[in-house]
Formats: sequence, structure tokens, C-alpha cells
Amino acid sequence: MRRLFPIGLEKGTFLLAEEDRHHLFHVLRTREGERFLLSYDGKEYLGEALPETEGIRLLEKIPPRKEGRRLVLHFPLLKNGNDELLVQKGTELGVFSFAPFLSERTIRRPKGDALKKTLERFRKIAREASSQCGAPRIPEVREILPFPQSFPGFPFLFADERLQGEPISLKGALSSLEGDEVHACLGPEGGFTDSERKLAREAGAIPLSLGPRILRAETAGIFLSSLALWMEEGAL
Repeated sequence: MRRLFPIGLEKGTFLLAEEDRHHLFHVLRTREGERFLLSYDGKEYLGEALPETEGIRLLEKIPPRKEGRRLVLHFPLLKNGNDELLVQKGTELGVFSFAPFLSERTIRRPKGDALKKTLERFRKIAREASSQCGAPRIPEVREILPFPQSFPGFPFLFADERLQGEPISLKGALSSLEGDEVHACLGPEGGFTDSERKLAREAGAIPLSLGPRILRAETAGIFLSSLALWMEEGAL
């Protein structure tokens, strides 16, 4: 069943953004009575289409589902659209929130309006991917920050084996972290600099091993994103 993300609820009818409304009723030719899942104000609902008013009538509230631990993925801007791919696939896999950053070796470095448009693009991709895969919520995409300002303020996973200390496995890392929210950080093309590793270590980074192979940044990101499915189901 298709999922929608309305922008309002008035007198038992969900209101849709103009783009969503046009696509639903003028492109897809949605018929009266067709049913949809809706995510609004942190809750889930079942609704049916009202073509005459181009809205969705509320039918019932869906009981809240049990949630596992939430994954926040910190990633650098990547070239050739690979960061957009990461947001799309991460959303499909269940990443709770994305925290993009600019490191010293980040190759793609938009500024001003271009940086703002990059963030808007990430958020649009997250919204579209959430609708496509039936996710119960749209993951937050946080402001794009310089790497030193992107740390969560408590221990986090750091996918860079050159960080001082013995790298640990994913299972070991997750079992050592407390709280409902797990933050994981991956590096840019070319890796982190020694000064960035030092900053990360001082901020509480836990060196993480992703196995014996050298992974491209986007591959490492998708690999880490897959953790969200496991944590959501309570397996890790």
C-alpha cells in the first residue's frame, strides 16, 4: 500500500503538498476509495482518496509499532552523485537521520546557494525514497557542517581503521554503545587526514572494522545503512 506524507489535517481530511496532490490525482489518476498509509505528526493512519477535493479522508489510526535502536549516518559529500545514492539507499534501509559534512579531503565542495541546493536535494531524495519504500517516516537530513562540528557529543562508530586503537567488529561496537541512538561516521574519497583522526578520537570515536576489503565511500555507507534494518528489528 502506498504511503503518503501529508502537510496538514483538517476536519478529518489530510492535506497534501501541491506536488504530491498533482501526482496522485492528475498523474496516477487515483480513484475514489483507494486506500493509503499516511504518516503525520509522528503517527500512522489509514485513509482513502477523495478525488473531488483532492484530499485523503482519515479512516483510522494505526497502533504504534515497536521501534529498535536508531541509526544516524554521518557522511561526507561525495562526487558523481554518490552521496545522493547513499541518501536514497540509506532511506530505503531505514536510516533514522543523515548528518552530511565537509572534511579536508572532500572533493565536492559547493558553497553558498549551491550548498543550500545540495541540502534541499538530499531532503527531496529522502522524501521520495520514503514514499517509494513505504517507510513510516522521512529521515531528517541535517545541515551540512564542517567535519569538526559534526560530532554527536558522545561515543560514536568511526569507519577508519587508521584511527589509533584496535578496530572492533560491528557486533562488538554496537554492544559497547548505550542508548537508543547509534551514530556511525564514514570517510571521504582519499580518507581522513591525521589531524581529523585526532579530532575524532578526542571526541569519542570508536575505530570500526568493515572487513578485509577496501570499500568505496558510498559502498561503506550502504553497508553501514544496512545496520538500521537489523537494529529496527531488535537483532542488534
